Amino acid sequence: MLSVTGKEVKLVPVTFEFKEDIDLERAKLARENAENGIKKAKSDAELKCAKAKLMRALSRISVASSK
Repeated sequence: MLSVTGKEVKLVPVTFEFKEDIDLERAKLARENAENGIKKAKSDAELKCAKAKLMRALSRISVASSK
């Protein structure tokens, strides 16, 4: 969620996950599925959705892989 008040902008996460709750193998599978979705997208809407799924999977992989 994005909140704009006067000269102040706040980005408020609606959901979050703890590192220890992320299933790395599931996130890698989600990345593969999103990459395939990008290749097979037949509309702008499908492409945007697949790209969003890819970004979410990459974020999860990054967090789960960090030390």
